[in-house]
Amino acid sequence: MISTLLAQDGRRFTIEFTSDQAIDFADAAGRRVRFRYQPVYGGSRGPVAVLDAGSVRTPDIAIEVYPAGGDMPELIVVLDAKYSSATQREKMTEVATKYAKLGDPMTGRVLSRQVWALTPAGPAGVARGDELRAHCTVDNVGFWSAGFDIAHPVNGAVRTRPVGPDAYDPLRALLVSLLTRAGIVMSSR
Repeated sequence: MISTLLAQDGRRFTIEFTSDQAIDFADAAGRRVRFRYQPVYGGSRGPVAVLDAGSVRTPDIAIEVYPAGGDMPELIVVLDAKYSSATQREKMTEVATKYAKLGDPMTGRVLSRQVWALTPAGPAGVARGDELRAHCTVDNVGFWSAGFDIAHPVNGAVRTRPVGPDAYDPLRALLVSLLTRAGIVMSSR
Protein backbone atom coordinates (compact mmCIF):
# COMPACT_ATOMS: atom_id res chain seq x y z
CA MET A 1 0.00 0.00 0.00
CA ILE A 2 1.32 3.41 -0.91
CA SER A 3 -0.06 6.45 0.82
CA THR A 4 0.75 10.07 0.15
CA LEU A 5 -0.42 13.52 1.15
CA LEU A 6 -1.75 15.90 -1.49
CA ALA A 7 0.12 19.18 -1.25
CA GLN A 8 -2.77 21.30 -2.50
CA ASP A 9 -5.23 20.67 0.32
CA GLY A 10 -3.62 18.26 2.78
CA ARG A 11 -5.91 15.32 1.98
CA ARG A 12 -4.40 11.86 2.08
CA PHE A 13 -5.09 9.24 -0.53
CA THR A 14 -3.95 5.65 -0.78
CA ILE A 15 -3.10 3.51 -3.77
CA GLU A 16 -3.16 -0.21 -3.08
CA PHE A 17 -1.11 -2.45 -5.34
CA THR A 18 -0.92 -6.19 -5.63
CA SER A 19 2.07 -7.91 -7.16
CA ASP A 20 2.93 -6.86 -10.71
CA GLN A 21 0.57 -3.89 -10.82
CA ALA A 22 1.57 -0.57 -12.34
CA ILE A 23 0.57 3.05 -12.67
CA ASP A 24 1.70 5.28 -15.55
CA PHE A 25 2.53 8.96 -15.61
CA ALA A 26 3.36 11.11 -18.64
CA ASP A 27 5.56 14.17 -18.82
CA ALA A 28 5.00 17.27 -20.97
CA ALA A 29 6.99 15.73 -23.84
CA GLY A 30 4.82 12.59 -23.92
CA ARG A 31 7.40 10.33 -22.31
CA ARG A 32 5.93 7.73 -20.01
CA VAL A 33 7.11 6.75 -16.54
CA ARG A 34 5.67 3.47 -15.29
CA PHE A 35 5.84 2.73 -11.57
CA ARG A 36 5.63 -1.05 -11.03
CA TYR A 37 5.14 -2.73 -7.68
CA GLN A 38 6.76 -6.17 -7.39
CA PRO A 39 7.09 -6.56 -11.17
CA VAL A 40 7.87 -9.92 -12.70
CA TYR A 41 10.72 -9.91 -15.22
CA GLY A 42 11.68 -12.95 -17.25
CA GLY A 43 9.84 -16.07 -18.19
CA SER A 44 7.07 -15.42 -20.70
CA ARG A 45 5.82 -12.18 -19.10
CA GLY A 46 6.41 -8.97 -21.00
CA PRO A 47 9.06 -7.76 -23.42
CA VAL A 48 11.87 -7.46 -20.81
CA ALA A 49 13.97 -10.58 -20.17
CA VAL A 50 16.63 -11.69 -17.73
CA LEU A 51 19.62 -11.48 -20.08
CA ASP A 52 21.90 -13.78 -18.12
CA ALA A 53 19.34 -16.60 -18.63
CA GLY A 54 18.65 -16.60 -14.91
CA SER A 55 15.33 -17.27 -13.28
CA VAL A 56 12.42 -14.85 -12.97
CA ARG A 57 13.24 -11.64 -11.07
CA THR A 58 10.82 -9.72 -8.84
CA PRO A 59 12.27 -6.54 -7.33
CA ASP A 60 10.16 -4.57 -4.87
CA ILE A 61 9.75 -1.57 -7.18
CA ALA A 62 10.74 -0.79 -10.76
CA ILE A 63 10.42 2.56 -12.49
CA GLU A 64 10.43 2.17 -16.25
CA VAL A 65 11.08 5.17 -18.50
CA TYR A 66 9.62 4.94 -22.04
CA PRO A 67 10.14 7.20 -25.05
CA ALA A 68 7.02 8.99 -26.33
CA GLY A 69 4.90 6.35 -28.07
CA GLY A 70 7.34 3.55 -27.24
CA ASP A 71 6.51 0.10 -25.91
CA MET A 72 10.01 -0.90 -24.70
CA PRO A 73 11.52 1.05 -21.80
CA GLU A 74 14.74 2.99 -22.37
CA LEU A 75 15.67 2.67 -18.72
CA ILE A 76 14.60 0.58 -15.75
CA VAL A 77 15.37 1.88 -12.26
CA VAL A 78 15.24 -1.03 -9.81
CA LEU A 79 14.59 -0.32 -6.12
CA ASP A 80 14.81 -3.28 -3.76
CA ALA A 81 14.29 -2.89 -0.01
CA LYS A 82 16.83 -4.60 2.23
CA TYR A 83 15.91 -4.70 5.92
CA SER A 84 19.28 -5.75 7.23
CA SER A 85 22.18 -4.59 9.34
CA ALA A 86 24.56 -5.47 6.49
CA THR A 87 26.54 -2.61 5.00
CA GLN A 88 25.28 -0.60 2.05
CA ARG A 89 28.13 -2.01 -0.06
CA GLU A 90 27.04 -5.60 0.71
CA LYS A 91 23.40 -4.86 -0.13
CA MET A 92 24.40 -2.93 -3.27
CA THR A 93 26.36 -5.95 -4.48
CA GLU A 94 23.46 -8.28 -3.68
CA VAL A 95 20.89 -6.32 -5.71
CA ALA A 96 23.35 -5.72 -8.57
CA THR A 97 24.00 -9.46 -8.87
CA LYS A 98 20.28 -10.15 -9.01
CA TYR A 99 18.89 -7.27 -11.11
CA ALA A 100 21.63 -5.72 -13.28
CA LYS A 101 20.86 -7.85 -16.37
CA LEU A 102 17.24 -7.02 -17.19
CA GLY A 103 16.93 -6.03 -20.82
CA ASP A 104 15.72 -6.36 -24.37
CA PRO A 105 16.15 -10.00 -25.48
CA MET A 106 16.12 -8.99 -29.17
CA THR A 107 19.07 -6.58 -28.97
CA GLY A 108 20.78 -7.60 -25.73
CA ARG A 109 20.60 -4.00 -24.49
CA VAL A 110 20.65 -3.83 -20.70
CA LEU A 111 17.79 -1.65 -19.46
CA SER A 112 18.27 -2.01 -15.68
CA ARG A 113 21.20 0.40 -15.60
CA GLN A 114 20.17 1.93 -12.26
CA VAL A 115 19.89 -0.75 -9.57
CA TRP A 116 19.49 0.50 -6.01
CA ALA A 117 19.17 -1.18 -2.62
CA LEU A 118 16.99 0.69 -0.14
CA THR A 119 18.67 0.29 3.25
CA PRO A 120 18.04 1.51 6.79
CA ALA A 121 21.75 2.24 7.33
CA GLY A 122 23.84 4.95 5.78
CA PRO A 123 27.16 4.51 4.00
CA ALA A 124 30.25 3.59 5.98
CA GLY A 125 32.63 6.45 6.77
CA VAL A 126 30.58 9.26 5.20
CA ALA A 127 29.73 12.42 7.07
CA ARG A 128 26.07 13.19 7.66
CA GLY A 129 24.44 15.94 5.70
CA ASP A 130 21.55 17.06 3.59
CA GLU A 131 23.02 16.07 0.27
CA LEU A 132 22.35 12.84 -1.54
CA ARG A 133 25.96 11.70 -1.49
CA ALA A 134 25.91 11.55 2.34
CA HIS A 135 23.20 8.88 2.17
CA CYS A 136 24.47 6.65 -0.66
CA THR A 137 27.06 4.14 -1.72
CA VAL A 138 27.70 3.74 -5.47
CA ASP A 139 29.92 1.56 -7.64
CA ASN A 140 30.50 4.31 -10.22
CA VAL A 141 31.79 7.62 -8.78
CA GLY A 142 30.95 9.32 -12.08
CA PHE A 143 27.35 9.28 -10.82
CA TRP A 144 28.16 12.34 -8.69
CA SER A 145 29.33 14.36 -11.68
CA ALA A 146 26.95 16.93 -13.19
CA GLY A 147 27.88 15.50 -16.60
CA PHE A 148 26.99 11.89 -15.73
CA ASP A 149 25.37 10.03 -18.65
CA ILE A 150 22.33 8.00 -17.54
CA ALA A 151 23.16 5.45 -20.26
CA HIS A 152 26.01 4.19 -18.07
CA PRO A 153 25.23 1.71 -15.29
CA VAL A 154 25.27 2.50 -11.59
CA ASN A 155 24.53 0.12 -8.78
CA GLY A 156 23.95 1.82 -5.47
CA ALA A 157 22.39 1.84 -2.05
CA VAL A 158 20.46 4.71 -0.51
CA ARG A 159 19.42 5.18 3.09
CA THR A 160 15.65 5.24 3.39
CA ARG A 161 13.70 6.04 6.50
CA PRO A 162 10.53 7.88 7.48
CA VAL A 163 11.03 11.63 7.15
CA GLY A 164 9.01 14.57 8.35
CA PRO A 165 7.29 16.97 5.94
CA ASP A 166 10.17 19.47 5.93
CA ALA A 167 13.05 17.01 6.36
CA TYR A 168 15.55 16.05 3.66
CA ASP A 169 14.43 12.86 1.89
CA PRO A 170 17.32 11.00 0.21
CA LEU A 171 15.02 8.67 -1.74
CA ARG A 172 13.06 11.58 -3.20
CA ALA A 173 16.32 13.36 -4.11
CA LEU A 174 17.62 10.19 -5.80
CA LEU A 175 14.45 9.66 -7.83
CA VAL A 176 14.28 13.30 -8.95
CA SER A 177 17.95 13.11 -10.00
CA LEU A 178 17.51 9.84 -11.93
CA LEU A 179 14.31 10.89 -13.71
CA THR A 180 15.70 14.33 -14.59
CA ARG A 181 18.86 12.76 -15.99
CA ALA A 182 16.67 10.37 -18.00
CA GLY A 183 15.08 13.41 -19.66
CA ILE A 184 11.77 13.41 -17.82
CA VAL A 185 10.28 16.90 -17.60
CA MET A 186 9.30 17.27 -13.95
CA SER A 187 6.19 19.17 -12.92
CA SER A 188 6.68 22.20 -10.71
CA ARG A 189 3.99 20.92 -8.35
